Amino acid sequence: MVSVPLFARLYGFNQYGQIMLVVALGNLVTVLTAGWISQSWIRFQMTWENRKQILFAISFSIMAAVMVMGVALNISERLIATTWNLTFTNYCAGITLTIGMLLYYIIHAGLQSAMKSKYVLVIAMLLSVLNFFFPLVSYFIYSNINGYIFSVGFAYIISAIVGLFLFPKLGEIANLKRTKLSQWLKYGLPLSIWLSLQAAIPFLERLFIQFYMDAEMVGRYSALSELITKGFSLVLFPLTMAIHPVMVQLWNRNKQNQAIILWYQILKLLGISFLIFSSVYFIINAQILKVLNQLMGADYKYSLGLLTLLVAAGFLWQANLLFHKPLELIKRTHTMTSLMMISLIAMSIIALIFVPLYGLIGVAMSTFIGALSYSTMSLVYGIIIVKRKENKIQ
Repeated sequence: MVSVPLFARLYGFNQYGQIMLVVALGNLVTVLTAGWISQSWIRFQMTWENRKQILFAISFSIMAAVMVMGVALNISERLIATTWNLTFTNYCAGITLTIGMLLYYIIHAGLQSAMKSKYVLVIAMLLSVLNFFFPLVSYFIYSNINGYIFSVGFAYIISAIVGLFLFPKLGEIANLKRTKLSQWLKYGLPLSIWLSLQAAIPFLERLFIQFYMDAEMVGRYSALSELITKGFSLVLFPLTMAIHPVMVQLWNRNKQNQAIILWYQILKLLGISFLIFSSVYFIINAQILKVLNQLMGADYKYSLGLLTLLVAAGFLWQANLLFHKPLELIKRTHTMTSLMMISLIAMSIIALIFVPLYGLIGVAMSTFIGALSYSTMSLVYGIIIVKRKENKIQ
């Protein structure tokens, strides 16, 4: 959160906007090529006995990520003229970032699956520190977009390596059946698509702004969006990240009733959190807006409407990770993907209509509509599934 206004000022909104486009693209490619193994690792609670299959899956994901990122960079440059003209160095920077993100993403999932929260905290804190200091040092040595992207890529790689060294300490998880690579693919590939669609949201936001406005407005929007996203990550992401492996473990061990009770408890906690947060927000939103505008230090001033739409969308996208848990548990990943596709289409249509008319507020409005549509559909589906499962248990 400290890094967002700092780097937006150091690099300028124009360059910062280009950086955020590449980072969003790297995240999109990462979840597309590695989401299946990360989610399968958590769902099937894979152990160190599966290491040969895991290493094969990681190698395959890295090769796929390199190819997809190379193609994606080329296409994105042809679609939209950017100040980051592609050279061999640009390709290397983008691919380094993607490989780092991919390795960290998989290692993080492995530690999370084994319920090693202390190790997850270690690599998360390390990544946070390196993601601040590496780009800061790079700015004084190699102060351009490539320097920033390379430095963030190395931060992810180093954090992933540290996480890898923690793996020999992991014990075996008892009372679980061995699973095959084919099962991971069957379960994980639809989730990769789902995660890719979700990761496409910030990328599409930035593309719409770049297309209808300019790179500087991409930077301004990205800075505000990143601050809000990171703020919600501090509050809600620990809850969503912690609850996932717990519910999976209960479900895998035929304690489905306990998993359902836990889901209901989390929804109640989320509802209470929403009421408290929204009440506080509407009391101090003017002060929040004033502080944000002072932090960014720019002539362009963010509006209260833009801030409110982004806050609402940020909360909903975090909550969605809890709303669709029943669909995940019964392996209805195809349904999740279909719901996300509907939401993404709705978001794109709203953006095409309103961005030319309302600018950044139109983008935020489209993101909010997408988040609201997915949360409504996934929550309704989740409640239906839980009710059916409760009837069977009874």
